[in-house]
Amino acid sequence: LFSIDNCIEDWRIAQLPVAESAQMLAEVCICAVHPGAQHPQLRLANRTYPTIEQAAHVQVPVDRLFLSLPMFSCGCILIFRVMLLHSKLYHDMLHGNILNSMWLIAITFLSIGYGDIVPNTYCGRAISITTELCLVVAVFARKLELTRAEKHVHNFMMDTALTKRLKNSAANVLRETCLRKVKRDQRKLTDNANTIVDLAKTQSDIFSSVQAMHQEQDCLRERMEKIEDYLISYAGELRL
Repeated sequence: LFSIDNCIEDWRIAQLPVAESAQMLAEVCICAVHPGAQHPQLRLANRTYPTIEQAAHVQVPVDRLFLSLPMFSCGCILIFRVMLLHSKLYHDMLHGNILNSMWLIAITFLSIGYGDIVPNTYCGRAISITTELCLVVAVFARKLELTRAEKHVHNFMMDTALTKRLKNSAANVLRETCLRKVKRDQRKLTDNANTIVDLAKTQSDIFSSVQAMHQEQDCLRERMEKIEDYLISYAGELRL
């Protein structure tokens, strides 16, 4: 590309500037990224089959892991360089400057255009683009600004929306208060019901205890009567 731009038949007779030499050297270094002949292995844990000993770890080549993607990305530069070399529309190196391209895009989309006086320096172009951006923003802000009637309507709608939200909030507060009171009464009723159940259970236990006591008293009475009969019979035998 340097030989074509400078009309040089052989690149060996060209006196390359330092910047061009550094650029070519950088391109060569970028395109030289490639996996080596040796493949150092990196052992990584396989989480898919952690219980199988043969598949618990995987050997991954380090150079292919870290150099394949950079090699593919940097190799794409060669494709664009070949396209640029054989392009029929590319004849001037000034068109390849990124800042010049940005300037052309800015004057096209911001409708600045070329006039009698055109800025050539980067500072003048930056000032021109900044001024045009400010003017565009000011025009859009002026177009989007509300009129007095629209502001009144907007404020009225906002007041209506805020009033509705206030009413909804008040209704929610009242609903929560009523629900809290109902839940408190329901809790008290549940406690009372539990108390009645406990009272019935206590009464049943007391009745069972009293019934058992009566049965024991009957047994004692029968035993006392038997003892009394035995003593009477024994006293009669002694008299005889």
